[in-house]
Amino acid sequence: MENSDLWYNCRFDNFTGTWLCASSKETEWIQAVQVLMVLSVVFSSVSFLVFLGQLFTMSKGGLFYFTGLCQVFAGLMAFSAALIYTLHNKEILPSSKELTSGHFGYCFILAWIYYASEEYGLDSTVTCDGYFFMADVFAKQGKMSITRSLYSAVAHTWHCHLTELLHTHVQFFQNPDELLEPSYDKGRRAEGDEMLRTMLEFEQDNSRKEPAQIALVAHCLAMLWFLEGDNLKALGFGGTALQASQLIPNRDLTEAIRGLLQLVQSLQTGPPPGSG
Repeated sequence: MENSDLWYNCRFDNFTGTWLCASSKETEWIQAVQVLMVLSVVFSSVSFLVFLGQLFTMSKGGLFYFTGLCQVFAGLMAFSAALIYTLHNKEILPSSKELTSGHFGYCFILAWIYYASEEYGLDSTVTCDGYFFMADVFAKQGKMSITRSLYSAVAHTWHCHLTELLHTHVQFFQNPDELLEPSYDKGRRAEGDEMLRTMLEFEQDNSRKEPAQIALVAHCLAMLWFLEGDNLKALGFGGTALQASQLIPNRDLTEAIRGLLQLVQSLQTGPPPGSG
């Protein structure tokens, strides 16, 4: 729930049950609207006080000229403020409302998961966006076990998706006569990078680190940046993944990470496979 006026923006925090308010950012147009509205209130107040005085002092048959004049000025001030606010709302609203600091509501996240799973399936990276947002909700509530469970589901889905893309990418590399089509769009790459980095930082900053999750997420990031063509980042995340994987009994993941690192290093030191 949000409540905004010309001076303050307030948002109701469901977790604490309190209103969080901040001053509106000052711009030339918002200042003009504020001044005009203050003048409107001043003229209205003066008009009311003068009207009360004239009720007892004015002679019979007299007219309220000054009172009416103040009311006219008050109306003009309010009309001008409304006109400026209407014509320049694009300049006023982005500055007065912190739209980027908002967050998705719970119902929106549940609806996202439902419709994405209906359209793309439960194992889709699009559906994983909903899992990721839901994990953020539980993280704010301090329910770390649920957060980790959701992050784990997101990481496994992205790992399977990127493994398939990597396999296709290598096949095209080995067959240069084939046309190498883009594996994914830039938007999905950016979203995936942001989610995976957030999950990796969550695990690395946690006092109870899980090497398996760190290795899985770092391997995802290494594959993601390899597909993007940034071998340095791929090597960096791959090294993190390899170091964490040596602390877990899952040797398949370790071998996959080593294979990716060898592939990246071979591309840096020699021609791509199949180019000869």
